Amino acid sequence: MAIEGILAILCIFGVPVISWTCVRMFKLWIAHQERKIELLGHSQAPSVDAQSIIELRNDIRRVSDVATNYDMSIQHSLDQIQRRLDFLESKSTIGQSPNRATYSPPVEQVIIIGQDGSSQLDG
Repeated sequence: MAIEGILAILCIFGVPVISWTCVRMFKLWIAHQERKIELLGHSQAPSVDAQSIIELRNDIRRVSDVATNYDMSIQHSLDQIQRRLDFLESKSTIGQSPNRATYSPPVEQVIIIGQDGSSQLDG
């Protein structure tokens, strides 16, 4: 009869205690595995060296130069369009408005410097 009582007590109290202990140990093992994976993931991250940083900075400079040149090209085109528009407006208003100045396209002048250091104006 004593053995049956001990078995009854173990079945009533032992199964939940053993189950709780197993679940707790399984959770600890899962947390350990996740932490291990996290640490391995950080150690396999690509290393950044000075050469990579220099290459990235050069790429940024090149993109900046291209953007600046593109911006200057657009500004030049807008200036040309504005001059044409001013010319067309002045042409269409000639005779209607004597106060409006007529369009005179800009004159490009080239300075030619000789081998002897003399310069002459070509234009």
